[in-house]
Amino acid sequence: MNFESQNDIPGWGTTIRTTLTLNGKSYFLKEKAPYLTSEEFITKINLHNLLQLNTGPASILVTTRDKKQYAKFGDRYFELHEWVSGRFINYNCVNEIRILGEYTGILTHKLQILYQQQTDTSKLPNPSARSKWFPDTIDSIKCYFNNLFLLYSTNVELQIILSQLYKIVSEVSSSIDWHNLPQSMIHGDLSSDNAIFNVESGNITFIDFDNIRVSNRIWDIARLAAVIGLLYDNKLNQKQLNNEFAYDKVNTLLAGYTQNITLNPLEKNNLPNIIIINLILAFLSEFDIDDLENTILTPTAVSIEFDKLLAMISSLKKNLYRVLT
Repeated sequence: MNFESQNDIPGWGTTIRTTLTLNGKSYFLKEKAPYLTSEEFITKINLHNLLQLNTGPASILVTTRDKKQYAKFGDRYFELHEWVSGRFINYNCVNEIRILGEYTGILTHKLQILYQQQTDTSKLPNPSARSKWFPDTIDSIKCYFNNLFLLYSTNVELQIILSQLYKIVSEVSSSIDWHNLPQSMIHGDLSSDNAIFNVESGNITFIDFDNIRVSNRIWDIARLAAVIGLLYDNKLNQKQLNNEFAYDKVNTLLAGYTQNITLNPLEKNNLPNIIIINLILAFLSEFDIDDLENTILTPTAVSIEFDKLLAMISSLKKNLYRVLT
């Protein structure tokens, strides 16, 4: 494969999603995340290859003439994928949510097999490198909030919001059996943006495995459940919270998921609280609260959405039985 011009690669920062058409074929390019070392990047490529065996559901890496599945432009590395045709999942379509749950279960099953096949887990990508953006343990979540407190120490309004959220996280996390939950490889960043739905085939292809790592097996589905329960719409970047937690949609997601994954009693008992943790993390990331320079909401709008979030959390605490029923 000959790349005709480095100018074909637009400079969009550390995450690039575009098509590069060469020799009549289109490719999907994903730039190496800045927190991955070159060695970890190659490890991630190998993990991705193992994952896509037996029909996916990971996007297919393209092997070049020199037997590599990545390209280097200057100091920048890119994965090379076949172009994935389709669109993002519509969170307002119940059938698509069920399919998303089903394919997430397939992905979890394949990631679990992948984890069990690793004889030397010390060579897996370092999960601590991702904890700043994707915390998934009680220690990394505490560190995540501490960084936010320091970063916005002069913003009184945000400090109040963060303090309330951190109090909830601390209370809920004390009820989670973090250490005994089954471990597995996880995608680490599941969302509608990373699940491409082919309307004609009804299949879903997952992309963007930069944050693949070892964590609690149910973390991926808890993250998805939190986002679906939280958001009503996400068209043209106009993000809006549901007026109440979307139990029906979440249970549809979980019904699809458990077609391929059998949750043990410990996972069932802990899942609702892990969803609450992810509600808070998703709220901070979806509305860019942890990056005020890029936030799309005014302080008043943030306050209104924050009140909705608190109401959802209160409802979940009182109605945990409504999840997985």
